[in-house]
Amino acid sequence: MMRIWPREVRIDLNVHNDTEVMTLLRQILSQGAKIMAAVDDLKAILTRVDTATTNIAADIQAIKAKIGTGMTDAEVAEVQAGLEAAASRLEALDAENPEGT
Repeated sequence: MMRIWPREVRIDLNVHNDTEVMTLLRQILSQGAKIMAAVDDLKAILTRVDTATTNIAADIQAIKAKIGTGMTDAEVAEVQAGLEAAASRLEALDAENPEGT
């Protein structure tokens, strides 16, 4: 019985003293383990990126709430600094996860 990932994969073989087949089977199982480890790494990266972008979105919403008519120079400077900080965090996230890697 063979199921597609992420479910368990079960392969039933009846092999008697065939070293070549057993060697190939071990290689296949080893590759499967490497692929699953890569999938786990990818999940961790995606979780980290999701958390970072969620936090940046919350920061931008907070900055947006501060914008209004009749703002003082200090309030304008505070909003600008907040936007610059959010932009810097996005740039850092992009540099950490460059396209194509």
